[in-house]
Amino acid sequence: MENQEKKQRMKYQGGHAPTGYRVSNGNLVIKEEEAKAVRRLFELSDSGIKNSRVAEALNREGYRTSHNRDFQNATVATILKNRRLYEGWRYDRETEEWIPDQQEAILKTAESE
Repeated sequence: MENQEKKQRMKYQGGHAPTGYRVSNGNLVIKEEEAKAVRRLFELSDSGIKNSRVAEALNREGYRTSHNRDFQNATVATILKNRRLYEGWRYDRETEEWIPDQQEAILKTAESE
């Protein structure tokens, strides 16, 4: 029974899915069009570009948020704060731990390559 409870607990419990994902049967599944924006966002940010400039670049390149809006500085900051989620991790609120390999990763890490 304990494994079943943990399995249920690890299903996506949030509201709106994070940018780049959709919810299907309690699991996060990649939405490829949005995932492209997320990958580009991290690529720009990792190269040292400020959040506001990242948002401007994404908008100029035609990317949209999951709400079909322009990217804003705050949207970029929120996505950047959740890098682990985009690497496939899920936060378990009960144990207060990050659990790896809980959904398909949008961002590839050295371990996943």
